[in-house]
Amino acid sequence: MSLDNFQIPTTLLPELYKDSLIVLDDKQSNPEKLKEKKVHTLGDNLKNILILVNNVEILHLNDDDLRFLTGILTACKLTFSDVAIFNTASNLDYNYQNTVDYFKPKIILVLGIINQKFNLPDYTHKYHTIENQNIQLLFGSSLTEISKDVNEKKALWNCLKQVFEI
Repeated sequence: MSLDNFQIPTTLLPELYKDSLIVLDDKQSNPEKLKEKKVHTLGDNLKNILILVNNVEILHLNDDDLRFLTGILTACKLTFSDVAIFNTASNLDYNYQNTVDYFKPKIILVLGIINQKFNLPDYTHKYHTIENQNIQLLFGSSLTEISKDVNEKKALWNCLKQVFEI
């Protein structure tokens, strides 16, 4: 008898694999649920602070922007665990409303020009906060632009001090 034709009786399978077989719940066994879109973010969103960026070339942020944002967060007594960084260019299937529904933010920092398809609330003044759906929104330039301009840094910092009560 060759091992090529060896078959285990189906009655023995549960006993052989009792510690490694799993039962799928409805969500796992439904192929439509498995096709749900992946949200690409950076951070854990523990304090419901959403940072919207629009970087076409990279998944989240380039190294310089990441360093600069780390300094901003540190000055605000925050960490990457407290925020969620959401790149609208990497998450094209999302718009403002379903992003808000997903993250449940209390504060949204919009850093840079976000594509129109994202449907942000219409607001053109930088470094002033507005409230929309009980969410405090702050619009500013991109991290790259802010890091290179002293006046932009000051304007952002003054607004962040108000938002985070520093």
